[in-house]
Amino acid sequence: TITKEINYTDNPFLSDSALELIENDRQHLDKETFNNIYLGYPKSENEESFIKRAWLEACINANEVLGITTRGSYKIGYDIADSGNDKSANVVVHGNEVIEIIEWKSKEHELELSAEKTLTRALEYNANIIYDCIGVGASAGAVFKRLGYNNFSKFDAGAGVKSPDKDYMPRRKNKDHFENLKAQSWQKVADMMLHTYKAVVLKEPFDEDMILSINPKCDKIEQLKIELSSPMKQLSIRGLVKVESKKDLAKRGIPSPNIGDAFIAAFAEFNSFGRFK
Repeated sequence: TITKEINYTDNPFLSDSALELIENDRQHLDKETFNNIYLGYPKSENEESFIKRAWLEACINANEVLGITTRGSYKIGYDIADSGNDKSANVVVHGNEVIEIIEWKSKEHELELSAEKTLTRALEYNANIIYDCIGVGASAGAVFKRLGYNNFSKFDAGAGVKSPDKDYMPRRKNKDHFENLKAQSWQKVADMMLHTYKAVVLKEPFDEDMILSINPKCDKIEQLKIELSSPMKQLSIRGLVKVESKKDLAKRGIPSPNIGDAFIAAFAEFNSFGRFK
């Protein structure tokens, strides 16, 4: 296969007036918009995305940039493959920093093998496993118990919000803002990433408990950027904030966000911005 990028600069028949118009736009449009219109580059941000890519990029190596010492307990977000080409994933978090991202192929009948792989990692870090308990993941807790490990908790994305009567914003309680725990957890991560972006990029004052850092040595960071910045923020039929479903993502040609879901699960009980506990 041979591919070649062709743009207006390669068109010998383009009129002088068209070139003048393009040059005028070059002077007056921001670089990203110009490149999108005239060079065909995709925009880095979708205005409807739950998490903006720029926020996520600001989190990479944020602890070192901001002079924060990583400390605290270890957690592992565990997303379990349920069918077809789906994959399982682990995201390991130390305090406020993501230190490892892993994804592997596993089939629905290989739940025990995936649980053992996750357990090996949990024993290495003495970590609490937070697993997706919907669908095939429902039995993961029983597998961990059978293997003699009790340091785990469930993440039920469809459950009701935590601290329902607490204000998420002035005069708006969590239960009146979020459709479910999934939306609340995604918003919590989004808020932490925005706070980190303001601290790293805009040099604003920050609260260490609200910073989210990603170790640059992690694998699959580019994939993580795609998976976390793809789902859109939507409103449910009740008018509450929700996350675009996997079904709707598939309609847009976007596969299941395995490491993205593991990432969210890892921070679902993190006692920082949003303070769920």
